[in-house]
Amino acid sequence: MTEKILLLSPFLNRFGTRHADGEMLYLGQFLFNKGFTVKLFDNYLFGSQKEETIFEGFEPDTIIVHMASNELLIESSICKLLDFLLVVKRRLRVAKIIGIGSLATSLHEEIFTYNEALDDVIAEGSVFPRNNHSQSRIPELLNEYYRNGIILTDDYLIQSNLKFDALDVVPVFSSRGCLNRCSFCAYNSNIVGWKERSIDDLVTDIKTINRMFNCNKFAFFDNNFGFTCGQNETRSELLATAISSLNFALSLSLNISCSGLNRIILHNFKRASVKGILIGLESLNQETLCKVYNKPQDVNHCRLMIEHIEQLGMVPIISYILFQPWLRLSQLKEEVERIEHFGRHRIIQFFSKSKLQVIPNTAIEHRLIREKLLVKGLLSREFIFEDSAVGVIHKNLKLFFSNNFSRYNKDLLSLTEFKIKEWEYLKILVKRGYNN
Repeated sequence: MTEKILLLSPFLNRFGTRHADGEMLYLGQFLFNKGFTVKLFDNYLFGSQKEETIFEGFEPDTIIVHMASNELLIESSICKLLDFLLVVKRRLRVAKIIGIGSLATSLHEEIFTYNEALDDVIAEGSVFPRNNHSQSRIPELLNEYYRNGIILTDDYLIQSNLKFDALDVVPVFSSRGCLNRCSFCAYNSNIVGWKERSIDDLVTDIKTINRMFNCNKFAFFDNNFGFTCGQNETRSELLATAISSLNFALSLSLNISCSGLNRIILHNFKRASVKGILIGLESLNQETLCKVYNKPQDVNHCRLMIEHIEQLGMVPIISYILFQPWLRLSQLKEEVERIEHFGRHRIIQFFSKSKLQVIPNTAIEHRLIREKLLVKGLLSREFIFEDSAVGVIHKNLKLFFSNNFSRYNKDLLSLTEFKIKEWEYLKILVKRGYNN
């Protein structure tokens, strides 16, 4: 009998356009190629549903759960997930549950301590079994998956349980891994190095998805499209040539570091129908970038590239970490002034949520331990602000958010209005200094 595997992307709901978990989409194809019966259940795509809806008569021999999003560390989400998985394991007598993803890798010892839901945690080149030795061939296969490129096929997409519609954003990948060493990130705990994928294979997947589902919105789920300008000039030129030869219109979005951008690359992205470019700016303070986040990028160059993205009619999507443990009140005032000049509208986060998330076994966590600023619990991490005045401002901003969010959580226009109100309130708090 063919072994049945359920791939689960858990409890990660999004407002607005549906999109899928690219890692599980491609892992499913790999396992399908190996002869397994594969079903995907993806909360990115389907939204929150009851557990009986997830299985719908499918009784898996193995469940592989993707634990990569930092959101799992918020409000005990990872504990709720592990509780749910243990109930499923016992009720359906699932032989093995395997965790993958950077968060699973970073937290594997605590995951095993919390309960008996997971049997193995697997990263590229590493297997972390609960009981010293894994009794399954899945770990070896997953390491093969991490090393090899996969192309999506019609047969797999039909069988996989994913039902895309024309408005969905479909993930594809042009590379795997990351060469950066940001102090707050655990992505490299799961993937070894950086592996470039053929642009031809990437475009083949785009054509397959479009033909089967009539989708024309695609997002690269790479951590970074490329790193050096020379490398990105070549890859973006190949991408532009391949995309411009297609007989249907589409839009792309991708992630890239500003240090790997120049005007030639941006013009190539424009030719390739790129509409959105996600940039991890994180701070407009050069010292914070270098000494806190270990992101030695040139803020002035980032500003120029972001402005040029907008001049070309593309949208820069800027991620930002405003509140971090070593932020002083004087620095916060300067940062708010910089953001005002830069344009608050360019930053995607609510600032009450724009706070460093401490990921286990990262350089940031080690520093917080040394400086006695870490508040550590089982499967949870928090930090103490070195400057208590900044902590009070953040506390008041969070309170403002929680007291008002439900009134504006109706549509994108209302949420945009609320972002403006929250920004104005932050400026009041900063001007005041702090308010007990």
